[in-house]
This record gives sequence, C-alpha cells and structure tokens, in this order.
Amino acid sequence: MKPLLPVDEKKKNDILAHATSRNQFCVVTNRSEGSWESVKTKFVYDRESPDRMYFEAVDAGTDRALSYLSGELVGVTFRRGHRKCLFSTTVLGTTSVEQEDGSLINAVELEWPSVLHELQRRAYQRAVPIGRHVSVRFWEGGVCNRRQAEHEGNGILNGTLVDLSAGGMRILSMDVAPDTFEEGDVVGLSFRPHSRGETIVIEGVYRHFQLTSDGLASIGIQFIGLECSDHGRDLLATLAGVVSEYHRELNRRKKRQVAYRIVSQ
Repeated sequence: MKPLLPVDEKKKNDILAHATSRNQFCVVTNRSEGSWESVKTKFVYDRESPDRMYFEAVDAGTDRALSYLSGELVGVTFRRGHRKCLFSTTVLGTTSVEQEDGSLINAVELEWPSVLHELQRRAYQRAVPIGRHVSVRFWEGGVCNRRQAEHEGNGILNGTLVDLSAGGMRILSMDVAPDTFEEGDVVGLSFRPHSRGETIVIEGVYRHFQLTSDGLASIGIQFIGLECSDHGRDLLATLAGVVSEYHRELNRRKKRQVAYRIVSQ
C-alpha cells in the first residue's frame, strides 16, 4: 500500500464537510518573503457556502490575527483518526462568517480543494537508520540557494542522520555552532537514505540546537510546506516510505536478537 494516497471525490467531500462542520483544528502553511510560516487555527463552518472552505483568521496559539493575500497558495493539514489529511488550495480573501447564534467570525476564505491526500500518522514517528551511516549535506537559504552555497568556501555543512520522520530529521554535525543558524531559518538538505537509492533534496526549517557529550551539535530540522505542491507531496510519500522501511529494519533486528537469546539459553 502506498504511504500517501489521494481519496476519491465523494470521500474527499465527506471528509472536508465533516471537518468543517466540527470546527476541527488544522495547520495552515504558506511561504512568504523567503520564509515559511505555519500556524494552528480551526475550520469555520458556513452553511450558506458549501462550495467554499474557511478557517479562523486567528492563530490558536497566540491569538494573533492572520492575514493572507488573495490568490496566495496555502497548504492545510488536519487529523482524521490514525491518518493525517492534507491539501493545498488558493486564498480567496478574508470575510466574516455568521454562526448559528448570530455571532460573526473573521475567517479566511479558500477555494474548495480539488484533491485531498491521506497519510498514515505513523509516518511521523521517528525512525533510526539501523546499521547505516547516512551522510547529510545542508546549507542556509533552502533548496534554491544550493548553487550559491556550493561556491562559498564554507557554504555546505556536513552531518550524519540520527533519526528521520515525515515531519523532520535530527542531525549530528561538527560544522554547526550555536550561532550558525537562528530558529526559523530555512535550510536546504541533501541525503541518500539508502546506499544505492536516490538522493533526496528537500527543504526544512531550523528548530533547535543541543551540544552532545562528545562535543557534536545535535540539530533539529522540521520539514514544512510539503503539502503545498505536487513535488512536495511526492517527497512526503518518499519520506514516508523510507521511515516505514527503517521501522521494519528495526523490528527485524529485534526479532533476530530475541531468536538469538532463545537459542543461546
């Protein structure tokens, strides 16, 4: 079974209608002025406009008012049981939506999505590359800045993959100091999860730094915005497949260790 699947038209409409009618929480992502922004908000139900979607124009975490430009592309994700649903669509503008009690909610209006994908949430569980040394090359500025980084003397940094999920990765590196990046910086990454597989080139956001007892930098990178494009969704499917394989390798190793202990007794 493929890790990322589009749902059929009827199921898509049923899922979206159910999520909006329940004012379900969602995460909205967009890229503006070279950086990614991801906020948690919730859907707003409007019985008068069944062919449109709305979400509250307020960040649920900070109560900050949200503003989007008409025509801007956004990615939206939300949970459905053991799956994560994701889609991309276009902002139509900001409006007020009347609720059943007569109150008005400031909302961002969206085109009804043409496609909805579902992904198993276990793809977001961290997986360790058992028995593999996976090198990671990374640089400031995102994928589009790769060529410039390659021409700079210290533009490309090197590290080793510690763990991976569909939501991000952790890297150990000798090339990173506490002030190399700031939280929220866009980072481009290149790595080959399998020795004979294809190289993944992807973009992420720098999240945290920790110094290990060995003096190495442990840095956390969050993948963001993958739901916003066909290419991003392809990368997400690839990542989910790699994570699933890493988990299977770990389970096989555990079974071999159990079998070895039984034989040795």
